[in-house]
Amino acid sequence: MMKSIDKIMEELIQKLALDEESHRLRRDFLGFTEEDGSRLKALHPHISSFYPQFIDSFYQHLIDFEKNRCFLQEEATVEFLKKNHTAYFNNLTTGIYDKDYISSRLKIALIHHSIGLSLQWYLGVYVRYLSDFLPKIRLLTSDLSEEFTSVVVSFLKVMMFDLGFALDTQKYIETRRLYNLKQYAESILSNIPDGILVLSGSLTILSANQSFLKQFDLATKEVVGNPIEKILNASGLKSRLLEVLGRAGAHSDFFLTIGKSGKEPVKQMQVILMGMRFEEEEGQALLIMKDLSEEERLKAISGGSERRFRKLADVAQSGIILVDSKNIILYFNGSAEKMFGISRDLALERSLHMLLPEAEDFIFSSVTDPLEEQENQFFETQGQRSDGSFFSVEVSASISNEPSGPLTTLVVRDLTRPKQFEDELLYVANYDALTGLPNRTQLIDLLSRAISQTERNDEQIALLFLDLDRFKGINDSMGHAIGDTLLVEIGKRLSHCLRKGDIVARFGGDEFVILLKDLDKEINIEQIAEKILDELAQSFEIDQNQIFMNGSIGISIYPNDGDTADLLLRRAEAAMYRAKEIGNSYVSYSPEIGTLPERRFIMERDLRLALEREEFELYFQPQIDLQTGTLVGAEALIRWRHPEKGWILPEQFIPMAESTGLIVPIGAWVIRAACNQIKLWKDTGFDPIRLTVNVSVKQFERGRLTETFESSLIEYGVDGRFLEMEVTESVLLKHSLTADNLRDLLRLGIRTSIDDFGTGYSSLSSLKKLPVYKLKIDRSFVTPLQEDPDIRAITNAIITMAAALRLKTIAEGVETQEQFDILKKLGCDEIQGYYFSTPLPNLEFLKWVQDRKSIEGS
Repeated sequence: MMKSIDKIMEELIQKLALDEESHRLRRDFLGFTEEDGSRLKALHPHISSFYPQFIDSFYQHLIDFEKNRCFLQEEATVEFLKKNHTAYFNNLTTGIYDKDYISSRLKIALIHHSIGLSLQWYLGVYVRYLSDFLPKIRLLTSDLSEEFTSVVVSFLKVMMFDLGFALDTQKYIETRRLYNLKQYAESILSNIPDGILVLSGSLTILSANQSFLKQFDLATKEVVGNPIEKILNASGLKSRLLEVLGRAGAHSDFFLTIGKSGKEPVKQMQVILMGMRFEEEEGQALLIMKDLSEEERLKAISGGSERRFRKLADVAQSGIILVDSKNIILYFNGSAEKMFGISRDLALERSLHMLLPEAEDFIFSSVTDPLEEQENQFFETQGQRSDGSFFSVEVSASISNEPSGPLTTLVVRDLTRPKQFEDELLYVANYDALTGLPNRTQLIDLLSRAISQTERNDEQIALLFLDLDRFKGINDSMGHAIGDTLLVEIGKRLSHCLRKGDIVARFGGDEFVILLKDLDKEINIEQIAEKILDELAQSFEIDQNQIFMNGSIGISIYPNDGDTADLLLRRAEAAMYRAKEIGNSYVSYSPEIGTLPERRFIMERDLRLALEREEFELYFQPQIDLQTGTLVGAEALIRWRHPEKGWILPEQFIPMAESTGLIVPIGAWVIRAACNQIKLWKDTGFDPIRLTVNVSVKQFERGRLTETFESSLIEYGVDGRFLEMEVTESVLLKHSLTADNLRDLLRLGIRTSIDDFGTGYSSLSSLKKLPVYKLKIDRSFVTPLQEDPDIRAITNAIITMAAALRLKTIAEGVETQEQFDILKKLGCDEIQGYYFSTPLPNLEFLKWVQDRKSIEGS
């Protein structure tokens, strides 16, 4: 989050803070003159002493509002905010309103937006401010009503000047978000392999995706703006379009032979038509065309049509090889010739072993009955070119039975470029792009390995956490290019002054971490830190500029200061901040240093104990069928009742659970607790409903997910159809075990839905290959539905295309009647949100259900 804020802040300063002409016009429009500034500056010494008292009163006022309490639970956080707000209000009356003043206002507005503070709170702040300070100003101006009025007007002008920057920030972020959402919508359309057209009420083509253009070898300028009959020749298509046109949710699914206008229809297509209507706008139609040529190719192969098989295979991008039961090559296409560097004549009637030495082991390793057709097998192996060199390939092998005996078709893809790309990604993931040094991820890995090795020897490891002093000033005054060059040179100098085997990593920004391994206990680590700082203090010559740098170093030592990479890093960082505070060049960690970093350790410990002490509880948020208004399920949400701190919200402990791996046992607890709750409901006469549980990526990776679900269903005697698993789209698309897991769960009756759909960059074409049945539309789409027509159009497109792919939709975060009405009109299937109910504990949830039944029955 902080990296994102820093990036947006940099953009805001470039676009807003540096636009001096715009600020001058704004001040002129407000009538804010130098006289106003002088008037406030003169008043400043008399009221500045009241600011601490006002801040204490103001924060007590904030805590009275429940929405603010989640931001103000930590004492250290409150003190930090009080300090900054004191400076904020103090600056109102200094009379200095330059670029730095404006930048600080933009940063505060950005932070407020990032934590969910809306603009209405600014109005409350200013009202409270004026309420407290107007009596004091009245006293300071005696009873001179004219002077009092002038001062108040000056106050109002500077406040409105400030509020303008909050509005600017909000507008910029919303514009930025809308741009990202539009990019996402375009990404969905461009990645779908089926042809898609959007048609107006007069059947004029409004838009066409790339897949449609490729299907018929057309260009955008040939298609958009023309009637569909001018582009396509398809008997009966126009009449079917007229049937669904403008009827939101109307649907038609059929098969047609289609061709270009003026030519004979030649393409076998599956056609899906959907009617659409946006508010009072003219009705439109969505047309999806799936080319059935792939199915025709498969029919040709399975039917033994050699001529059609050869024609299709010869133009394929991948290598295609057909072998008999003895692995003798019967067919070898042109792409295979290029891939292996051998002509077709030389390959035919030869053994597959000369091209894929290990393929036979893969192909027949899982064959139990050679007379039964096997599912496709996918594997990676080594291919051998005619010159004897080896390269990585991916092979898809399918075995089919023909009258002459079993035949195996192998589709071979060269992985040379993907492997190179994978290596490049691996480098990018582990090394800093600017300096070439190991990054944070790689450093933690190297440190963990060093700890494992050092445990076997009587030696030490030292971490030196270096933060450069005054680097930001150099970067701002001399430019980012010189700043970047300086960081590169510092990285080189640090590397050269250390022993071979020691490691320098760029931790981020102007922070470096030095890992010293295999240290004898007699070595004075503080002398090494001093040597590093001496090297750093030598001048740098960059673009004819002589630059002097210094820094602060925090030191932690294994095993004295910690036995894990995370703990050593946190303690070295805490020591570094201590060094900056007291003005020393370096400080070694001691127990009294770093109370704030220790809180993370304490929470991790409490989180582990929470499972043992059964401190977790499930809350339930109803899910409602949008068309009938009936309860169809509930989402099971975890809550933590800490014995000393009270209720702790998921957003406060789930990230910790993710980073430590505790999410796996916690996730397993949620699954078991959900099954237990379904059983208890059934035992007490309450009709069980579908419960949705969230699953994280860590559970896919090492959580034995299928076994956890299956054992829980058996233990509590629960039918799997009462459980639904909710995962993010990134987990579904990136994890290699996902498809198999989902099929195994489906066999247990457990269906899968996609959480927060629309916030990533996946394509529906990828998702439809997985056994999922529902998409959850993210609240970032639901909240602005009433005011933002672009968001409404994107939401409608998601619902429409999901329906076309036979996927249900559920919208989360529904809070108003207007959102409810719009989603119902767009054809969304289900909703959940505060419009119906907040998440409730079990007894309150049962009462809510009973009350709702009573209302429906009355």
